[in-house]
Amino acid sequence: MSYHAQLAVAFVRETSEMVLDAHRSPLLIRWRRSAIAFLADLLRRSPCQELHPSVFEALRAATAALNLNIRHSIQRAALPASAVPCGLPRNHWWWQDSSLSEVASPA
Repeated sequence: MSYHAQLAVAFVRETSEMVLDAHRSPLLIRWRRSAIAFLADLLRRSPCQELHPSVFEALRAATAALNLNIRHSIQRAALPASAVPCGLPRNHWWWQDSSLSEVASPA
């Protein structure tokens, strides 16, 4: 795996560890998760053929673990509606504080 791919996977894993730290800002974690979603979307749409399938699999696995951590912690860290940015894609479910079981879990 390339250095940049390792950085991306490390960012996802670090964010997952942050979720478990009760002293971390729930807002920061949500921003980081949105950044990860945008990165994953860019990589899927990239014409670059240099990325090995293992990069996508490593990102998918790390993101799945992160999503589990977020689902378990989001109920403890509800945000006021005023803290949720306008214009977020609907699939950024981690900004929502309710109906988590009804929302699909995108990468």
